[in-house]
Amino acid sequence: MNTEDFEIESLIVADLTGIISEEEKAVLKRLLMESEHARELYRYYENVYNSEGAVNGRAQLSNNISLSDITGETPKGTRRPIRRLIFLSSAAAALICVISVAIVLNQRKETSQIGHKVDSNSIQLALSNGEIINLDNVDTLTKSELVLKNQGNTLTYTINNTDINPGFSTLTVPAGKSYNIILSDGTRLKLNSLTQLSFPLSFTGTKREITVSGEAYIEVAQKMDKPFIVHLPNSSVQVLGTSFNVNTYNQAERISLVTGRIKTVTEKDSLVLTPGTETIHVPGKFMRTEKFDEQEVLSWLKGKYYFEYTSLEEVSKIVSRWYGVEVNVAPDIRKKEFYGVMDRNQPISEFLNTLKETNEVNYSIDNNKIYLRK
Repeated sequence: MNTEDFEIESLIVADLTGIISEEEKAVLKRLLMESEHARELYRYYENVYNSEGAVNGRAQLSNNISLSDITGETPKGTRRPIRRLIFLSSAAAALICVISVAIVLNQRKETSQIGHKVDSNSIQLALSNGEIINLDNVDTLTKSELVLKNQGNTLTYTINNTDINPGFSTLTVPAGKSYNIILSDGTRLKLNSLTQLSFPLSFTGTKREITVSGEAYIEVAQKMDKPFIVHLPNSSVQVLGTSFNVNTYNQAERISLVTGRIKTVTEKDSLVLTPGTETIHVPGKFMRTEKFDEQEVLSWLKGKYYFEYTSLEEVSKIVSRWYGVEVNVAPDIRKKEFYGVMDRNQPISEFLNTLKETNEVNYSIDNNKIYLRK
């Protein structure tokens, strides 16, 4: 674990245990707004912290370990300043949080039926108990009353007891891949590269809620009595039954409505969309609606990406995301614009050759890294 991750996780633990200061809370909020990695860490540890194993672990620790065992506090009758006691109690709460998370993580390593190392290049499902399943290695998997089926690049599942898996599971799609999932209510999602979906294995209560970071095309199963809510990093989308695309790759959140009707909600504004329109939201700056080109916005569903006078700097980011490679662009051509199509179904060399012919850009490949230059 690097120093930056340790600092972020320390803030997350403080927030989960309720001992975070206002100053620390402001720092954490800024990190969560600016860093997708920080948001991933928060979602992951929140799921683990609220899992059944962690809850039981905290209960056991609270019952069996006294504050003096943790803090070394003096016996009863010896007075300590109130402020010191509050600090020690907070430290104990934080320690109990950390220990319970560690217990679940250790259990996950010991009980995993998959028997693999975490691979950032694989499509992974993190269950609410903290266990990670590498879907690249699974066709059908039964875990207690949960049955997972991974067929045709699509995840489906059945669960016989809605009480055995509380909390949210998280599906992560790495660079260079795309993936589909059908939720328990019949809602279908196609996830683009570098996308994460958090969802419950079964929807309870009066709402259906999921969280998406990256890009996804969503066909919501219609249930008039149970609205569907998609949470994005800085806004949310409320629907009853419709199909739409969400994109949160860049600083702007782009929500494009294909059929039906949705409402986009932020902390300050809300907008209702009709088919053929989209909202573009840049947190802290603006939110607007405009018409969109369906062929351009949804082209990724067919494995294509249309560039219209796009800088090579931006092109490199999309190539990296789609093919899972690192792309380095020479400073003197980063602003050079490209107009054309990238087809994910073709080898990356096809696109690079097109780039070379149309934009007079040379390239070289070394150890899975692409270098673009004049």
